[in-house]
Amino acid sequence: MSAKILIVEDDMVVRANLEVIISEMGHEIVGFADNAVDALVLFTVKSPHVVICDISINGTTNGIELAKKMHEIRKAPVLFLTAYSNEEFFNEAKLATPLAFISKPIEKVSFK
Repeated sequence: MSAKILIVEDDMVVRANLEVIISEMGHEIVGFADNAVDALVLFTVKSPHVVICDISINGTTNGIELAKKMHEIRKAPVLFLTAYSNEEFFNEAKLATPLAFISKPIEKVSFK
């Protein structure tokens, strides 16, 4: 079954890599955003099944806060992308009840 996926990532190289991986897996990318404001609009309008969200994004709202706002609108699984490995970020991110954490750099095997 093909899933509708929203990608929230501010790094163009990571975004392009995700696009290739997700497309090769047969899923539909319904939009890209690099900040919380645009991501919330796309989330509301496109109703993705899954959100892949970097923890560190452009703007004043980080990916963790964004995931919490999305859950207030509608429950959708969120996969967090992160280059951070410290416990403080991990503990804060767990409060947003993500489906999973994916460490950068991104590899296709991370999505299986």
